[in-house]
Amino acid sequence: MHENERDKWVIKVLSDNDADVEIVEDFILKLNSNEQLKRLLQFTDSRNSEVKLYAYEELIRFSDERVLEAAGRGLNESDELVRISAIEIIQEQNDLRQLAKIMELLKNDENELVRCFAGEAIGVLSENLIEFLEERIPFEVDSLALVGVYSLLYKLGRKEYLIPLLTLLKDDYHIIVIRTIIALKEILSLENQDLIFGAITRLKSQDLPVSINDALARCFPENHA
Repeated sequence: MHENERDKWVIKVLSDNDADVEIVEDFILKLNSNEQLKRLLQFTDSRNSEVKLYAYEELIRFSDERVLEAAGRGLNESDELVRISAIEIIQEQNDLRQLAKIMELLKNDENELVRCFAGEAIGVLSENLIEFLEERIPFEVDSLALVGVYSLLYKLGRKEYLIPLLTLLKDDYHIIVIRTIIALKEILSLENQDLIFGAITRLKSQDLPVSINDALARCFPENHA
């Protein structure tokens, strides 16, 4: 089958609700790797649920940005098996950019199997993200970047990074102090409120610039002087 013939055949299959997935499988197996990837990406748009699922299940074999883009779309598919396949692709490719979307699936997806796969993927991706962030700390000379690193590590369960984050309230650069105040407000909980409120109270006892006072008033109005 020539290229033009393959294009026409694929277009026909994409619009065919009754397409035979076994014929599609046989078609894919006869192609080289690059052509397989191209056609599998096309089949993720198939109207036939079996063909679409087959495409997502096969895409896990390929390391390509287009596969990750397809997986991102797959997280929103109505078919729970497609959503699971998309999760597996993202986990396999360690695509940390999709962590928030998978966390949303764990929280809200109506299918318990999807939530199960989402939970497993979050564990793997979170550990990889934590390792990546912790490796960055010794090389990060910008305290503003460290605000984000420390707060994210804390959100990922590394509670020991609250103290380094609180230390940034002592920075001489106003914008770093302001961003730290905002980050502390975002992670405030019953578990850490004593430490955070204590640090905020000590900060408020100082002679502060207007910009920092404004940030304190917005984020911690309950004990604003």
